[in-house]
Amino acid sequence: KVFLREKTEQKLEEARAIRLREVVIMIQKHVRGFQARLRYKKLRNAVLTIKRWVMAYLTRKRFLSFRKAVISLQAFVRMRLQRKRYIEIRDARRREVEELRRMQEEEEA
Repeated sequence: KVFLREKTEQKLEEARAIRLREVVIMIQKHVRGFQARLRYKKLRNAVLTIKRWVMAYLTRKRFLSFRKAVISLQAFVRMRLQRKRYIEIRDARRREVEELRRMQEEEEA
């Protein structure tokens, strides 16, 4: 160690202590910033994962609701078409039966 006067050595030690304190604070600042960024990234990923799951759930729920509505609508339309066909067949059969009765009545008369 270099021998200095007491007063000069004391000034140097104070400057060294001040500089050391500044360096420690700077290192702490960088470490805390790094830790905060890591926490933020983890939290953001967690939020995005939850959001993705919720959106998938809501999309599936909406899809199932639409599918149920479409199936109900299809069933209604098919029922109406079948009913129309049934009425046409029934009326045609009634006309045939009436025609046969008329023909039989004409033959009897």
